[in-house]
Order: sequence, then structure tokens, then C-alpha cells
Amino acid sequence: MSHLSKNDAPAIETYGLGKRFGGQWAVDAIDLRVEPGEIYGFLGCNGAGKTTAIRLILGLLRPTCGIVRVFNHDVVRDRRGAARHTGSLLDARATYDHLSGRENLDCTRRLLGLSAKEIDRVLEIVDMSADANRRMAHYSLGMRQRLGLARALLGEPRLLVLDEPMNGLDPDGIRDMRAAISHLPERSGVTVFLSSHLLSEVEQVATHIGLMHDGRLVRQGPIGELLGQASPELFLRTGDVPRALRILHDAGYSATPDGDGVRVDVCGSDAEAAVINRGLIESGLEVAELAIRGRTLETLYMQTRHDRKEAA
Repeated sequence: MSHLSKNDAPAIETYGLGKRFGGQWAVDAIDLRVEPGEIYGFLGCNGAGKTTAIRLILGLLRPTCGIVRVFNHDVVRDRRGAARHTGSLLDARATYDHLSGRENLDCTRRLLGLSAKEIDRVLEIVDMSADANRRMAHYSLGMRQRLGLARALLGEPRLLVLDEPMNGLDPDGIRDMRAAISHLPERSGVTVFLSSHLLSEVEQVATHIGLMHDGRLVRQGPIGELLGQASPELFLRTGDVPRALRILHDAGYSATPDGDGVRVDVCGSDAEAAVINRGLIESGLEVAELAIRGRTLETLYMQTRHDRKEAA
């Protein structure tokens, strides 16, 4: 059954939300807004404040300042009201390995006072029905993650908060988790708030994104709109990356190493690529490959980090 309604309050909204540990702000005055039905990718490097923000949203930490609401329930003043609408996956390893997947779900189901039919419903959503009776000790990490996702869906929450659900998974596990997440709004009417450092995976499932940097939310909005703001980049492969970087930096370009090549921020024109290519060749470098890459979430992320460092 779908939970979506045009008159719904935001799934998550924060105003000036901050958390300080000692003299350090882990989260600094962020204004998040996640609408019902979105898959919101919450991005940032390690230490950017993502996990702290998630714990504030779930009511596991008390904010130093600001407001956080889940479907109009103030998480500080009405934590139970907010929790009734929220499911979360923070650590899929918290299971009883001597029990089957179904029995693990049944433990949570009983604590929540739910019907036994709930177990079959959530297993079907994450495509785990065929493996439900196997002991957890025999589950792969990907299967554990999907069972954790099933547990988070017990009770038909309207909001699902996932912290690094693809972390440590092999390619098959990532593919299965990606498929499960991308279908959640359609299959169960749930809004997804997804924290991850796997940018290419987030790009395939997210409808909206927010970028954290040093505790601040520096960008958020529809993914297509934000990618449209990101400058394309030029990739060039050469046998002497350090020298190529020096030449490009001396010419005023922002360039970073990328394996056996270099990424250069450009305006995207063929003419500019030709100028760069000619300059490197005239400096005695051989360029084995030259290509303008389209806008990607990685492009946006790296450009945002560069811009913030330049402004600091």
C-alpha cells in the first residue's frame, strides 16, 4: 500500500540543525528537506558529518541546536511519534546467526507486536523469500544486508534511513541491493534517505542528493538539476603524469591525477581540449588518450570539494 499523498508533510526537514562535540561542530546548521517518495542520496567523505546527522534524524543523539522533524513530528519532543514512521538499517551484522533469516525477522516482529504476515510481505519486497529458512550463519554479506533492509521495513514505515547499505558488498551484492532500493518507493510507498560513499551507485538510484562537507550541507536538490550545474572534465592519458600536472597547473588549470592519466576541469568545448592537447605536445609530452567526460555525480562531488577548499 502506498503512503504517498500530495498533502504530506516533508519526510525529513531540519532547520539550523547542529551537533557539537567539545569545541568541534560535527554537524553545523544544516537545513535538510526530503519530500515523500524521494530517494535522497546523502553524500560526503569520511568525517563530513553524515553519520552524526543520521543519528540526529533518528533521535539517537540530541542536537546542540536546531530542529529536526519526521513527517511533522519533532524528533526531540516526540521521538516515539517520529519513530512510528521510521525504519532504519545501520548495522546488518546485528543478527542471531544460529537462527534462520525468518526467525530473526520474527524476533523483531514480536517486539513490535505485528502480524506474522508482515514477515512474508517484507521478504518478498527484498526478494529473500527463497532463502528465508536458511541459518544466518550461511548468509553472505549481501544477503545479510537485504535481510536488514527487510527488518527495517517491518511495520510499513513511511521513511527508511539507510547508512552505507552497500558497504563491503561484492558486485552481485551491490546489484541486488541497488535493485531493492530503487523499487522501494513504487513497491511500498516508502521514502528513502540513503547515506553512501559509492557515488556511481547512488547516481543510479537517487532522485535527489545532498552533499556534506566539514559538517555543512553545501548542496542539495534534484540530481538532474545539480548535475546540470557541474562542469564537465577532460581526461588525458600520458606517460608522465607529474609533469603533465605541473604544466597544466602552470597554465592555470585545475587538474588532478587519475591512475595513468589526469583529470582537468574544463568548460567542455572541443576547442579548449585542443588547446590543452597542443600545449602538452609542444612541451614534449605524448598524449595517448584525450576525452571529454560527461557530467557525473563524481564530477559534481569533486568539484564541490575543490570549490570549498578554494573558498576556505
